[in-house]
Amino acid sequence: MHATEVLMRGAAEITHNPERLSALCELWQDEQRDVWITLQGTSMLPTFRPGTRLRLDCGPFAPQVGEVIAFLRGGGLIVHRLIAIEPAEGGAETVYICRGDANVQVDPPVHSRAVVGVVRETRAPSAWGRLRLGIQALRRHPLLAPIARVVRRRAGVSSP
Repeated sequence: MHATEVLMRGAAEITHNPERLSALCELWQDEQRDVWITLQGTSMLPTFRPGTRLRLDCGPFAPQVGEVIAFLRGGGLIVHRLIAIEPAEGGAETVYICRGDANVQVDPPVHSRAVVGVVRETRAPSAWGRLRLGIQALRRHPLLAPIARVVRRRAGVSSP
């Protein structure tokens, strides 16, 4: 299997478009790829910090309770822990019950067809990755955005 590097900054156009994200995930599964993604949210704290890199096994898989899976929901890719496996109504399909490690409530059931992959490996965010996430946060803050622009200019980083 090949490892594909997916940088969220470079894939922003895809990840913010539900149809494109869904098509990309289908491609990963069709080609049975291992894919590296960068976690952006905080729902898996303290297990995974924002910026943690995760390797998804998108080949044939049978997730087990306790594993962390990635699934499509609401136009986004969600990474949460599998806490139960149940038959769907009618028994024709399996549904997964998941919850982020930092969340109190469980997620609505996830149909097996929405599961993209299983997390098989993780890498802590690098110092550069943490700095980049910090600059991105500054750029989104209305009062601090001008400061972020100055820092980027002085560091010789071109603005998008």
